[in-house]
Amino acid sequence: MRRAALSDAGLRRDGNQDVAFAGCRLLVVADGFGLDGARAAAAAVGALTPLEDDGVPAADPLGALSGAVDRAGRAVDEVAGSSADPDGVGTTLTALLWTGSRLALAHVGDTRAHLLRDGLLTRLTDDHSMVRELTDAGRLTPEEALAHPQRALLTKALTRNVRITPDTVDVRALDVRSGDRYLLCSDGLWAAVPEAGISRVLSTTADPREAVRSLVDLANAAGGPDNVSCVVADFGDRTSQGQLEPCRVPPVPGGSGRRRSAKGNGVGRGPDVSTHPCGRGCATGRDRSGGSSSARTDGASRVVTCGGRGGVRERQ
Repeated sequence: MRRAALSDAGLRRDGNQDVAFAGCRLLVVADGFGLDGARAAAAAVGALTPLEDDGVPAADPLGALSGAVDRAGRAVDEVAGSSADPDGVGTTLTALLWTGSRLALAHVGDTRAHLLRDGLLTRLTDDHSMVRELTDAGRLTPEEALAHPQRALLTKALTRNVRITPDTVDVRALDVRSGDRYLLCSDGLWAAVPEAGISRVLSTTADPREAVRSLVDLANAAGGPDNVSCVVADFGDRTSQGQLEPCRVPPVPGGSGRRRSAKGNGVGRGPDVSTHPCGRGCATGRDRSGGSSSARTDGASRVVTCGGRGGVRERQ
């Protein structure tokens, strides 16, 4: 598997509440919301990163990922409990776990997972949002949903006192084929860039590192209204298109919370995110809260380290 992750604050936000992680077997995007959303997203991803260790049963990636999501829910609950606005804090979460032979997907909220196979881009997740329910009921068209004033209303997320059940988080196994390319992204990408534009980048950009940079560029070219994060991962034959980096050094470009520079054609970036000695790394943005037990502040970048309720929620 070749993979890369990048997160950017966009052009209209001073901080970044997204976290994007691309490890040897774990891929995650989380979009925090509320007063301590950055801490919530970091805590959720930090609860999943132990899956990078050896020992995940190849025969049961679903069980391993489900258990990790339960830990993520408890970590977010702890962050919310210490917040000045505990009932308004939470995060979305979309994760893929690869065991070498099987792939598991976990999803809650409106971060998304896509699959590019044989030139066709398919969405693997359903948004847990009010507008998605209205669209499914035939009361909104997909175009109307994108512009709806209540697009940010979530019906499911990891929040305070949430109980992790099959009704809360979608978990399922995926059939992986050689040549598959997967994309995980926050709504800062898919709400700003038409699916055709996303598909074009994924179909024509061989290197995952260049693909994530191009996707972030597209979101910012469309106005950069929100934080934007994405992870791209290639399986099988696609890995022959470039050098496969050692697993201990994930190719994870660092994102910054600063506004995008007008110079050049790359995204505005702070220092590259350093890889932790265990081989884990993430790309994320500036933490307005100053970090938490599951994150540390390093210049303008927040790096997830080793370690480690129902209703409608409005994400700010």
